[in-house]
Amino acid sequence: LLNKFKEQLLKDFEMSNVHRYLQPINDFSYEAIHLNLSCALKKIIDSGYSNYRQLLYRIDISEKQYKDAIKEQKSVDSNDVIADLVIKRILQKVILKVVYSK
Repeated sequence: LLNKFKEQLLKDFEMSNVHRYLQPINDFSYEAIHLNLSCALKKIIDSGYSNYRQLLYRIDISEKQYKDAIKEQKSVDSNDVIADLVIKRILQKVILKVVYSK
């Protein structure tokens, strides 16, 4: 599942043309992936909000979802909140593909 997670994450970033902001994934710990995503999301926002929205659309995170999540967790940096959403959604996509490919 970890390799499929990595493949799906890279695919979504590549399809959104923002893969250059994501560091290579060598450490599969939650903390390492979360930090990598949080930093990448900050760089993507700095490069243009449309890139950010395009990535979230590609991953299938709605504007309402991320705005609600940010409101719920006001004391947490928004990039950290979105990184959590991205990890959860990518995992969902991978698990659904594995389950329905059998």
